[in-house]
Amino acid sequence: MKTGRLASVVSTTFVLTICLALLTGCPDRPEPEEPDPQPDEEPAVEEFELVGDAQAGQPHYDAQCASCHGAEGRGDGPAGAALDPPAADLTETELTAEEIYIITRDGGPALGQSPLMAPFDAALDEQELHDVTAYVLELAGRDNPSGEPSSPPSEEGDMPADESDAETDDEVDGEDSDEVDEATDEP
Repeated sequence: MKTGRLASVVSTTFVLTICLALLTGCPDRPEPEEPDPQPDEEPAVEEFELVGDAQAGQPHYDAQCASCHGAEGRGDGPAGAALDPPAADLTETELTAEEIYIITRDGGPALGQSPLMAPFDAALDEQELHDVTAYVLELAGRDNPSGEPSSPPSEEGDMPADESDAETDDEVDGEDSDEVDEATDEP
């Protein structure tokens, strides 16, 4: 009888050990490694290239954006008057083409802008988003694809007007401009 009882204890112990191993996991098997989460990634487009047409973007802007931002992009649309904070004046924006695209696609909070700026990814397809971005850049006076400000060529060749004026201001009746400034700064 002792043998029967010993066999019962051994089989019960064996079953309990198997159950415990299944419940706690097998200690000899390594845990799968989880990828490191990326800290606070902004939704961005890799190597953004604006492939929009401002002329094609205007009708979409008129239909989707003008009610808040106004027909000329000055933030004075009929719906924009009731917003707090008010709709952005797009004629004075310093945002890049990529930032305008992301905000138009994902909404203002995507880049820390107004939560009242809704996302338009459901209303506009990819090309239409690019077209609207190109149109907004045109409203801001930046019609080139890079989104950088366009500056008209100066009358004196490649040099901007400010630099050519600076050369003529440096000499006033043979005196350095510093001496002239010091003399005119006194009350």
